[in-house]
Amino acid sequence: MSKINLESETLVECLLRRKGGTKVPFGRHGSNHTVYNFQPIDANDPESPHVADVPNEDHYERLLSIREGYRAYNHEDYEPTYQIPAANPEAQNFDSKNNMHDILSVDPNTVSNDWLAAFAKEVLELPPKTKSKIAEYALTTYEVELSPQLTANEMIREVLKLRIDEEKRSADAAANEE
Repeated sequence: MSKINLESETLVECLLRRKGGTKVPFGRHGSNHTVYNFQPIDANDPESPHVADVPNEDHYERLLSIREGYRAYNHEDYEPTYQIPAANPEAQNFDSKNNMHDILSVDPNTVSNDWLAAFAKEVLELPPKTKSKIAEYALTTYEVELSPQLTANEMIREVLKLRIDEEKRSADAAANEE
């Protein structure tokens, strides 16, 4: 996590997320020269907002007047991602493609983010970090619209739940035919 005081009331979020952050200078070189360094709150989370504390009221108002690029930061809008450990160490190495019969034994709430990425790549044949493709897959395959505010991992987890439900229905239908 960053060293930004998230309790500050003068935090500004830069809507353009650049690798390495964004430096915004104000004033000329000398005593009135200030550079605001917009950095991600969590460098390990690609969805993390880039924020800087802008205590100078004129600078704060100037940045907020550029609506396409900046807004007042609201900590309630961001939920950090958490690494979810696998239920057991062997589940981390679950071969989703070759063990499809075992998908019903998978707990979608406890599989790790790495497992979800492998599931997206190998089974769904989707890039695990492309939210638009995951959302499109959920809509076309299951007729479920996923919230764009979900992270890519949360979207994959929702698709996994839908896939498990589909497998359960298929297994139940096959059992009823016998």
